[in-house]
Amino acid sequence: MLPSHVVTAARRFRLADRRRVGRGVRRERGAVLVHAAVAMTGLLAFSALTIDLGTVWVARAQAQNAVDAAALAGAVSLAYVDPSNVDAAVASARAIGQTHAIWGDAIAPGLMTVTAGSCPAGAPSITGDCLNVAVERGGAAGAPLPVFFSRIFGGTPTRMRASASAKVMLGNSSPCVHPVAIPDSWIETTGTWSYASRFVPPDRYTPPDPSSAGSGHTVVEMNGQMITIDRGHIDTPEVLGDNYYSLDLPRVGGEALSLDDRYLDNMTSCTGQPVSIGDTVYTMGAHQILTQQAVNQLVAMDPGATWDGSKVVGSLYGVSPRIIQIVLYDPAEFYAAVSVTPPAPEEYRAPMRVRNIIGFFIAQPMDSASMTGVVMPVPGNFDQAAPSISQDAAFMRSVALVR
Repeated sequence: MLPSHVVTAARRFRLADRRRVGRGVRRERGAVLVHAAVAMTGLLAFSALTIDLGTVWVARAQAQNAVDAAALAGAVSLAYVDPSNVDAAVASARAIGQTHAIWGDAIAPGLMTVTAGSCPAGAPSITGDCLNVAVERGGAAGAPLPVFFSRIFGGTPTRMRASASAKVMLGNSSPCVHPVAIPDSWIETTGTWSYASRFVPPDRYTPPDPSSAGSGHTVVEMNGQMITIDRGHIDTPEVLGDNYYSLDLPRVGGEALSLDDRYLDNMTSCTGQPVSIGDTVYTMGAHQILTQQAVNQLVAMDPGATWDGSKVVGSLYGVSPRIIQIVLYDPAEFYAAVSVTPPAPEEYRAPMRVRNIIGFFIAQPMDSASMTGVVMPVPGNFDQAAPSISQDAAFMRSVALVR
């Protein structure tokens, strides 16, 4: 057993040690409070950055959606409704853009700028015009975006801008050409060209190229024009402005079909086989009955579709099946080909050079050899290997966001 004086000294030491530990704990508790205060300030600042920047990014995404939709709507109007009506395209863009809201506020007319014409730097070099849309919120352009936590650190309401450009690109190829061809227009030696004109040298034809429409049909001249075309006589071929010839076009998966079945399928549905400007296609025998059957089948598929003077309305489809794509062929080359080597009687096969492709809305059923329809632009692709043509001559269009 330890002496009493040793026990007493040990007790005093433990008591002093507890006092020192207690003072240390109190000092550490004070340090934790300081660290917590500093950390909360940092977290609050981070919250301000996260929440307020989130507000800006959400609003900017809403604005970008608005200008993207507006630019595409305006470009579609230029491409497929009326390529010459810029005012209608701008109005279409504004109408679509103003259906959107930015952070709960509708886009007022004064907040949106819409222009048509030149494209921004970096747009694809394919020939075509752009529809440019910009919207701004903040400053002089409408109410600024609100900030919440940033105000604690002196933040102020902010401004934001978004823009988009959609380009109307010119096509020179299509996988959905129908097996019908009419001549492109030419220069008459005497008189003025008309659909009753007959190509006979020294009449001259100049095909369209990237810089001009040549002597061929132009969009301004033909768009929205109702024409009637009559069956040409391939057994005694000649080039008349209003005559059409049937074509033997290839078809994806159509190798096993008979000539007549392939023609009927190509008349009533997409061939799936691209035909480009500059290609050579071939005529086939007179197919008035099959043509009439196919045209009436297309009309029956979409009986309510009509032309209202600028576009097709009343269709059951996004794109009416009554809108077909037909070839404009080179009249000079065809005349020379059939004059030197008439088409073989068994198939009446003769070469034609594709110089353009146009849209043709079938306006009414076919009850004879005549087909009546309205000329219009149609969707098309761009084939880098095929010749390009000028904007004045191009009926095939495609639309894409380029910024």
